[in-house]
Amino acid sequence: MDPGTINALKAIGVSSGWDCLEVGAGGGSIAEWLCTKIGPEGKVTAVDLNTRFIDVLEYANLEARKLNVVTEDLPRREYDLVHPRFLLAHLPERESVLAKLSQTLWPGGWILVEEPDFGTEEPDPSGEASMRRLFKAGMAAIHKHLDNRGVDRHFGSRLFGKLNSLGVTHAKAVGRSITTQGVTRESKEMSLTTEQLQVGYIATGLISEREYSEFKSLFDDESFSWRFNLMTSTCGQKPE
Repeated sequence: MDPGTINALKAIGVSSGWDCLEVGAGGGSIAEWLCTKIGPEGKVTAVDLNTRFIDVLEYANLEARKLNVVTEDLPRREYDLVHPRFLLAHLPERESVLAKLSQTLWPGGWILVEEPDFGTEEPDPSGEASMRRLFKAGMAAIHKHLDNRGVDRHFGSRLFGKLNSLGVTHAKAVGRSITTQGVTRESKEMSLTTEQLQVGYIATGLISEREYSEFKSLFDDESFSWRFNLMTSTCGQKPE
C-alpha cells in the first residue's frame, strides 16, 4: 500500500525542510521516502515499539526512536506532519492517542492517518463457489479474532469525523482498494499474516485446522481472485 500512502503525502504537499513524525514506522519504507523528500533541511522522527528495521537505515535526517505512544509523552507544536499508519485501530486508547498526535503539530501542520476497514474483503464473484465459501469462512474467523482483541475494524471509516471533532481544517478522506489474485505481493503478505495468527483464528471456533490450511492455500493459487480490504487515508490541517 506504499504507493497510495505516497500519493496521499504528495497531495498534502510534503516538501523540503519539513519536520515529520512517522508513527508505527514498521519496516521504514515511508520514513525513507520522507527523508528523500524533505532533504537535509528537514528531519524525520520515526517511532515504533521495535525499531530494528529503522535502525539500519542510513539517512542523516532520520532519527529512530523506541516509543510507546500510549504511555509516553510527545512534544507539542513541533511537527509539520504526523503520520500514523496501521496503528490506531489496534489500540484501545485510539481516540486519546489520536488527540495526542494532533497536538504535536505546528499551526498549519498536517496529520495523515491511515487505517484499514476490515470487513470489506470479498472474493471475486466470478470465481469457483467452493473457493468463495472458503474465503468467507476464513475471513469470518479473522474478523472474530480481531474483535476478540479489541480492534475497531471500521476505524478507518470513522476517521473523517474523528479528525473534524479535533478541529482540523481541510479534512479529506480517500479510500482505496485493489482486486488481486493468488501469488501476488498482496496475497503473499496475507498468507504470512494468516500464518502468524493461525492459533488465534482457529481459537475462534469458526474454522477448523483443515479449513485454515485450505484457506491459507487460496493465496498461493493464481486462479483465486479477491478484493483487499478498504484502506482509508484521512488528513486534516491544524488551524494557523
